[in-house]
Amino acid sequence: MPDPATIRPAQLADADALGRLHMPVWRATYRDIAPQALIDKLEDRQ
Repeated sequence: MPDPATIRPAQLADADALGRLHMPVWRATYRDIAPQALIDKLEDRQ
């Protein structure tokens, strides 16, 4: 069984991981709300 998740405030060390998650989560959340043309134009910035 996997370890339970720990919820804590984000720290500076978390910034890269949070940045990598931002666009995939946004696309998944808004895929049925925002026009597909808008989603297709979004860029992943790293």
